[in-house]
Amino acid sequence: MTLRALLLLLCAALLHASWNLLVKRSRDKQVFTWCAMCAAALLFSPLVLKDIDALRGVDWRFVIASGATEVAYYAALTRAYERGDYSLVYPIARGSAPAFIALWAVLLLGERVSAWGGLGIAMIALGIQAIHQESLRRLRHPLHLLRAPGTRWALVVGVLISIYSSIDKVAVGRIPPDLYIVLMFAFVALLPAPYFLIQRGVAAVAAEWRTNALPILAVGAMNLLSYLLVLRAMQDANVSYVGAVREMSVVLAALFGAVGMREGFGLVRTVAAGVIFAGVVVIAGYG
Repeated sequence: MTLRALLLLLCAALLHASWNLLVKRSRDKQVFTWCAMCAAALLFSPLVLKDIDALRGVDWRFVIASGATEVAYYAALTRAYERGDYSLVYPIARGSAPAFIALWAVLLLGERVSAWGGLGIAMIALGIQAIHQESLRRLRHPLHLLRAPGTRWALVVGVLISIYSSIDKVAVGRIPPDLYIVLMFAFVALLPAPYFLIQRGVAAVAAEWRTNALPILAVGAMNLLSYLLVLRAMQDANVSYVGAVREMSVVLAALFGAVGMREGFGLVRTVAAGVIFAGVVVIAGYG
């Protein structure tokens, strides 16, 4: 992996962990997140004007496919959190995604993953599984974990992450990333709009905006920028490596939780963070 791609992904991870912390502190997380998606599309709409000539030749199949998968991802993630504990759902979803991405990259995109690269991906996936566990003993029986409520939905989330990541990898080879990201975010904001405006109600949306306007704008900006940095990294590196290294955000999120929200970190998280970091080093140096 090039130094440029690595730095882009580390910056993306920092932004991703930061906006997730703000979402975690919000009251109505669904409405808050949707408002942030709308804000992101509006804030960065001038990027479309920069690539106005390319807009005429956009292959909308990628925008629609990735956007629809993103909407399904948010729906599945919500269902997973309704059925299972955060400490199980989050690591299974984020930890399984790099493995699925590597699988699709090899089978469908023709990428080659070196032995060192495969080791790095495995280390990152294992570290993510461990970082939200109270004890490493829970990792001794992975099939038992899958029987817990919500974890099957968590695997669905991991698959969906891998699908839209694979679509994005192909898309950035055909569509300028700046243009693609704004169009995709606009699609993700528009598709569930009837649900939020009719079923949840305009009053609920307006109340969330009045209460959290600045955090919503901040989350929208950081979300889109972090995604854009990932797309830029995909232009320089295998999506299988990008999908793994971007999960450094999990370590940063745990650190932010420990410092900003007084959540425990402890020995297990320290070891897991070290394993994830080592996996990133392996991919960066030998992948």
